[in-house]
Amino acid sequence: MIQFAQQHHSRLNVFISAQRKSIAETLYEIYLWRELVQFLVWRDLKVRYSQTYVGLAWIVIQPLVSLILFSGIFGKFMKIPSDGLPYPVFVVSGLVLWNFFANGMTNAASSLVNNANLVTKSYFARLAIPIAAILSSLVDFLIALVFAVIVVRYFQTPLSPKMLIVIPLVGVTFLAACGAGFLLAAVNVIYRDVKHIVPFLAQAWFFASPVIYSTNLLPPGYRMVMALNPMAGVIEGMHWSLGTTNDPWPMIGIAALVSVALFAIGILVFNRLEGRFADVV
Repeated sequence: MIQFAQQHHSRLNVFISAQRKSIAETLYEIYLWRELVQFLVWRDLKVRYSQTYVGLAWIVIQPLVSLILFSGIFGKFMKIPSDGLPYPVFVVSGLVLWNFFANGMTNAASSLVNNANLVTKSYFARLAIPIAAILSSLVDFLIALVFAVIVVRYFQTPLSPKMLIVIPLVGVTFLAACGAGFLLAAVNVIYRDVKHIVPFLAQAWFFASPVIYSTNLLPPGYRMVMALNPMAGVIEGMHWSLGTTNDPWPMIGIAALVSVALFAIGILVFNRLEGRFADVV
C-alpha cells in the first residue's frame, strides 16, 4: 500500500507498507494495473514462441501427440470405455481444458522467481505477474480449442448448443488455475522446493482427473469424492456437451465452489507472503 505525506510544504515523502489487503481490494488493484497485465501477457507469448521453427504450431503439437498416444494405448489396446463417444473425441475434449489448467498453474508457479528483476525494482501489483502467466495459457487454450473442434468433426461427432457450456467451464478452470498458481507462486519465492514439486503435482492431478477414463469406471459414491477435484467436474461437463449421458451438474456445481474457494485461498496466501518477496526473491 502506498501512502503519501507532505512535510514542511517542501518535499513529498512516499512510504510503501505491506498492509494486508482484502480480496476485493486485491482484485481492484489488479484492475488498476490491467495495462501491465496486458503487456506481460504479450511479452510472455513473444518470449515463449520467439526463435522457434514452428512457432504457434507447438500449441497444437502438444495435444496432438498426447491424443495419439492415449488413443493408441488406452483406447485401442486397453479398450477403456468412453461413454459412447469415439475415444479420441472423449480424450481431446478433456485434454484441452486440462492443458490450460496445468500450463497456467505451472507457469504461474515459477512466474515470480523468473521475474525477480521486476519484483525488486519497483512497486506494482505483484499478482499481475502470475495472472499474466495464466492468461497467456488461456490464449494457447483458444488455439488448441480449434484443434479439438477439428478432431470432433473428423470423427463425425455432432455439435450441439450444449457445447456453449465450455464458456462457464473455462471460467471455472481459470479460477482453479489462479488459485493453485497464486499459492504456488508465493510459496515458491520462500521455498524453492516448489519448482521440484510442481511437475509431480501436475502429473498426480492429471491421473486424478477423468481425462483418459470415464467416471463410470469408479465404484459407486466415488464420483462425488472425485468432484472435490475441480477439474473432474469441468471435464465431465465437456464430455456431456459432446453426447455422454452422465449428469454432470452436481460435479460442475462442486467444481465451481471448490474453484472459488481455491481462488480466495490463493489470494490470501499471496497477500500474506507478499511483503517478503523483495527480500528473498
